Amino acid sequence: MAIQLEEGWSKIQKNGIAKIQKIIDNEMHGKISNQEFADLYTIVYTMCIQKEPFCHTSELYERFSQSVRDYLETTALPAILSDNKHGEYLLLALKKQWEDYRLLKRWLINFFVYLNRFYVKRTHKRSLEDVCLNNFRVLVFDKIKRFAADAMLVTIENDRDGELVDRSLLRNIIQIFVEMGMGKLTIYSQDFEQRFLSETLEYYSRKAAIWLASDTCPEYLRKAERAIQSEISLLTDSLHPSSKDRLMKVLIKYLLLQHQTEILGKPNTGFLRMLQTDAREDLARIYSLYKEIPQSLIPIGKMLKDHIIEVGQKIVHQTDEKDNPLKFVEEMMQLHTKYFSLVHDLFENSPIFDKALKEASETILNQKLAIKRTPAELIATYCNSLLSKDGIRTETEAILEETLDKIVRIFSYLCDKDLFLEFYRKLLAKRLLMARSANEDAEKSMIGKLKIRCGAQFTSKLEGMINDMKSASEHRNMFTQFLAETHADELSIDLDVQVLTTTYWPTYKESEIQLDQSMIHARDLFQKYYDKRTSNRRLKWIHVLGMVTLSADFPNKRVFLEVSTIQACVLLLLNTCESMSILNLHKVLKVPLEELKRQLKPLVNKRFKILNKTPPGGYDVSHLISINMQCNPSRKRIRIPLVASVSNHDRAKNIAEVQENRKHAIEASIVRVMKSRRTLEHAQLIAEVSAQLMPHFKPDPRAIKSRVEDLIGREYLERHPGQPNAYNYLA
Repeated sequence: MAIQLEEGWSKIQKNGIAKIQKIIDNEMHGKISNQEFADLYTIVYTMCIQKEPFCHTSELYERFSQSVRDYLETTALPAILSDNKHGEYLLLALKKQWEDYRLLKRWLINFFVYLNRFYVKRTHKRSLEDVCLNNFRVLVFDKIKRFAADAMLVTIENDRDGELVDRSLLRNIIQIFVEMGMGKLTIYSQDFEQRFLSETLEYYSRKAAIWLASDTCPEYLRKAERAIQSEISLLTDSLHPSSKDRLMKVLIKYLLLQHQTEILGKPNTGFLRMLQTDAREDLARIYSLYKEIPQSLIPIGKMLKDHIIEVGQKIVHQTDEKDNPLKFVEEMMQLHTKYFSLVHDLFENSPIFDKALKEASETILNQKLAIKRTPAELIATYCNSLLSKDGIRTETEAILEETLDKIVRIFSYLCDKDLFLEFYRKLLAKRLLMARSANEDAEKSMIGKLKIRCGAQFTSKLEGMINDMKSASEHRNMFTQFLAETHADELSIDLDVQVLTTTYWPTYKESEIQLDQSMIHARDLFQKYYDKRTSNRRLKWIHVLGMVTLSADFPNKRVFLEVSTIQACVLLLLNTCESMSILNLHKVLKVPLEELKRQLKPLVNKRFKILNKTPPGGYDVSHLISINMQCNPSRKRIRIPLVASVSNHDRAKNIAEVQENRKHAIEASIVRVMKSRRTLEHAQLIAEVSAQLMPHFKPDPRAIKSRVEDLIGREYLERHPGQPNAYNYLA
């Protein structure tokens, strides 16, 4: 039997809609049983599937919408607007009516779900959910949204001022604004967010002006940080997540960016003062606040760079030859370590601050010092002091490794890396040949660190020197075997020869010296052994690098003297006579006079007093030298150090060698570039060659031009016939 429209609707109204409204009015007491729900659903279903003229689908759809409108106009809206509610009371009323309406909506949609499944899809009408939301928006929300937004903004300002507010209430009302957009955030954005951001702008503009006038830089930043954290907390608890980026832009702009110069430049409390006092917490706060806008870090990075340069300039100006110049390296390591830690730990390795530290360090370490030495030489000398037995001592190997890391970091900023390498190589040679290296592992570690920074070619000679020292034991064993096989006379002395590869080691003069017969005999035997073992290599004997341990019997005790080869020859010669003049020593030993005097001074010095000189003053060639038989050393083994030779000459020689090597490096680079390009303009050639050579040294464009002219003269290049500023590759 067909159900008539009025009959069916009457049952729906009485047993469904009215009962739900009653449950709502009774504070949710009561319920609709499963049987009641099934009956109502069946009525709707039957009225929808009946054949015409008893199919009432469209009428049910319209009456559903009308019943919703009736509820909103007669119940929900009056309840919100009654008693002229405003502020929090208005928000509470809106929240309650929305929750009641949602309950009504859910039950009604369940009753009429058949409409959604078939009628709505077939006719492309709004879904029942959308009908309910649209009616609430038009009949209720549009009428009170402005007042609700006003109330929320007042509540938010109260929250900012420290009053206790109900953030969950805000969250519920915000959710209504979001749902009114029916899947879009347009209504939330237009009716609330824009006003919220505008109010935020005005509020924090006022606060910023007050804080700027009364607070120090750290105090201002702490307040700004708390404000930002509070706003994020408010947004998390109450607002829609989509507002975060726009809210942060407003906060950062009006709290930080707009007043950045005044905040960080505050006298006695600003950014520079924080750097001076190492206020790490405040410095970390600056980065944390400004990092959201990378462009804002650029002026801060410049301030950091200028400050580091200023501190570094003081170190440069205070470097004095009389006052330990190696303090320059120690202070530069301390300076770089301090700001490297700041950039790494506080500024999260930001490229802007990393660049500032790099440029500042390069500026300091590549300027001319007040003394004759260059930073490259001082760093190499400091390494020598650190790695020598009688140099700087570190408590543990870990501390030594850490110090080497610091040295390599400041080394990396040098433009003249090749000059450092030349000084380092010669000092390494002295350490190895004089057995003054404190730690072989540390030597290898340092070379490894340089290799990582500059490549294998940069350290190839250093590694070759280390390998030559390793081969010494191999030669020692094979020489002993050679003596046994050839039945040669037993040596009267112990001989340990270091065979050095010429290309790896610094250039040394092949000095002629009249050796003691025992030394000559041992040398000749080793020469025979080496000639037999190798056919295409020739030994050059560098006696000035040799060390000899002599057993000396003085009246009071026997001591062992560690001396140079020349000093040993002097002592052995004087051992055969009572005394001899400096001139006669020179003639017999064939050692240059200046070198002979340099070798004699530590032996005559009152610290050791191995030899007597008559008269005691000066070093005239006529002065007599004799063994001091009254010598009574306090130790059984004595190492006699040499007086340093004139370092200015060595320094100039090193620099000259580096300049000569640079010419070859520039020429090789020019040929590589031109070989690949065939034709290239002058400016582009200068740029590409400079880029290739920068890892080792900074080439002077004039030097590159000079090498180009030389290569043209040697017919490796020619000027381009049609372009006077371009070159062609010929070879």
